[in-house]
Amino acid sequence: MYVLDTNILKLYFEQPLNYPYLVDKIREASNRGLLRITIVNAQEILAHAVNVIKDRPDQKEQDLLRLYDDLLKLIMFLGRFSILPFDKAAYQQFMAIGRLQTLIGTRDRRIAAISLS
Repeated sequence: MYVLDTNILKLYFEQPLNYPYLVDKIREASNRGLLRITIVNAQEILAHAVNVIKDRPDQKEQDLLRLYDDLLKLIMFLGRFSILPFDKAAYQQFMAIGRLQTLIGTRDRRIAAISLS
């Protein structure tokens, strides 16, 4: 099983032409049924897209329409993946990783915990 990090997922979605090797590897893993993302990936990506819309200082029609269109495309894109949940087993792994006193950020610890559970 391959679990994508949010940064890789963003590159795949936003700049596929710049990363053909990455796109090929992701498609290959997906075709073999081995590709997963986590609910934390979805949270991070959707939160960013929503904040861009919410924080938009102007409400010009074309900009707002494009931003909502981008959000819809993103939701549909995420729907292609099997999404791993943050469940009780993931929470237990999350707490265990926290005791290791690493310098990993909270969301990365959650992604790691989901992957380990």
